[in-house]
Amino acid sequence: MQVELFEQALDELDADADLVNQVLEITSEDEALHVRRYRLPEID
Repeated sequence: MQVELFEQALDELDADADLVNQVLEITSEDEALHVRRYRLPEID
């Protein structure tokens, strides 16, 4: 599972490598991988 999560993170970075002031979260739920990218600090 860790390898799949890491590979998904690499795929996301390949599409957009800019992580300045951003968080990239990769999670799994019921065999599906979910990607969440957000600014840090979050801006309302």
